[in-house]
Amino acid sequence: MKSHSSMTATDVLIINAGYDRLEEAIAAVFSAFPLELKGKKVLLKPNMVGGYDPVRAVTTHPLVISLSISYLEKAGAEVIVGDNPGVMGYGANERVAEASGILQASGDNYRNISQDVKRVSFRSRFADATVVSRAILETDLFISLPRFKTHMQTLISGAIKNSYGILAGGEKAKFHRLVPRPEDFSRLVAEVFAIRPPDLIIMDAIEVMEGNGPSSKDLRPLGKIIASRDGAALDTVMAAIMGLNVEEVPMLQAAADLKLGKTDLEELEIDGKWEMIPDFKLPISFGRGGSLGRFINRIWGRLFSRPAPRINPALCQRCGVCFRQCPAQAIDKTGSGFRIDRSRCIRCYCCYELCVYGAIRIGSPAERFLKTILRLREGIRL
Repeated sequence: MKSHSSMTATDVLIINAGYDRLEEAIAAVFSAFPLELKGKKVLLKPNMVGGYDPVRAVTTHPLVISLSISYLEKAGAEVIVGDNPGVMGYGANERVAEASGILQASGDNYRNISQDVKRVSFRSRFADATVVSRAILETDLFISLPRFKTHMQTLISGAIKNSYGILAGGEKAKFHRLVPRPEDFSRLVAEVFAIRPPDLIIMDAIEVMEGNGPSSKDLRPLGKIIASRDGAALDTVMAAIMGLNVEEVPMLQAAADLKLGKTDLEELEIDGKWEMIPDFKLPISFGRGGSLGRFINRIWGRLFSRPAPRINPALCQRCGVCFRQCPAQAIDKTGSGFRIDRSRCIRCYCCYELCVYGAIRIGSPAERFLKTILRLREGIRL
């Protein structure tokens, strides 16, 4: 990793920050990565997965949004805030924005960008065209506001993954259904990012998520704002802080193949201090315990199937979000609630991601195998 000098352009900026001193950090980002703002139309795209309370650290913190709006408007920009959350349906966009605090933080700047869309061609192995929010394409400047998180399907969720939210309508669900394999889906996400790469990324890494993201309850304080013009470079640094190298992250390998930015950590000009988080927990779908652990997990997963989501009836509030949003229509209504049909489940984990009540749990292949052995030993008919 190259050391930063004043004569060399910064690839990634890392700032010590907290929510009580965030205004200074936001100003420092725009100072390090100056943009022509006066008279420009700027779109801020937060990470707005679902209707999670801000304290859960699943969605972009409202303060990151409100302070970014304030800075941009003082500089003479016209600002809109919008995203396409995973939950679809009449009024769903606004409900998610309100529950996450993003609607209140945005004020009059909030827009439901899913209402005006455009079909575009893009360079992809899996499709010739897709549908995106028109605002993404027609705004002068696109600023992405992701969180520092893990992800059950793509391992990491940062700058590149946040752009999956430019897809409008049923496009996200469609691609989950058509491209279920994690390696292929990671490639698709990188291809979507390439449709309109952000002009600037400001990552909320004050509290970071480990474990089974992107809606895990496992959080750690990191106290950082991480920023870059290069989404691939930012995600490379985020992966390194998690203890991962580029070769272990299919999405970063795809980004390198598509030439979306810098992915060689040793070649990045990083302004600010960082270190690897000790014992950082990866999603169960990717294994843990270093390269050997991940290799064993993948082999085990192929033999006994990938981790499967299950509904905990005691926690289920019967809201029906999982039932309505499942891309594979693998969730059935029952007399007491809902049930996941494992024969139809494609392991996209959308149900897990969108359940704000934590009623969807992920059972590992090893756990199911051991339970089967125990039941057989106890003479319980399966």
